[in-house]
Amino acid sequence: MNTLKHKFDVLRAVAFVTFKEWGAYRTHSMVSIFVGPVYFAVQYYIWTAVYGGSISGGAINGGAINGMELSGIIRYFGAVTLIGYLVMDFADWNLSMLVRTGKFLTFALRPLNHRYFALSQKAGHRILGLLAEFVPCLLIFIFIFRIDMRPAYPGWFVLSILLAFLMNFYINYCLG
Repeated sequence: MNTLKHKFDVLRAVAFVTFKEWGAYRTHSMVSIFVGPVYFAVQYYIWTAVYGGSISGGAINGGAINGMELSGIIRYFGAVTLIGYLVMDFADWNLSMLVRTGKFLTFALRPLNHRYFALSQKAGHRILGLLAEFVPCLLIFIFIFRIDMRPAYPGWFVLSILLAFLMNFYINYCLG
């Protein structure tokens, strides 16, 4: 039990420091708040043109393509954009940079496993992403584009996001 509490304390401390460190570089978050909705708007107008209709007040003009209506496509691209904010990772780049510069050796001398340290860093970084990227873009999608972004099964949504978060981290860490 003591070991589990210690691991949680380390995770919380590293995540908090990473949150504060990345919070100092707010321009990165501000750029992604702009890029996400612009990417979404491009997809919105492309698919509206493909369907030959528009979404106005939830009504769909233009029918369906292979059973998929325009509102479903728009929700899909909104979800892809928002989920990307929650699971984005660059552990591969960080690890390869540490190896190239020789700084990875300092982690061999520390009492903390580097993989756990990197996972804790990602947790802090994505908590900041949740607050500074996900929430503002979600509000833009809901209030400007008028897209219903509620998941059909919130519990499964949260579980799948957590598993995608871990899977994305471990794949990128192995590649790094």
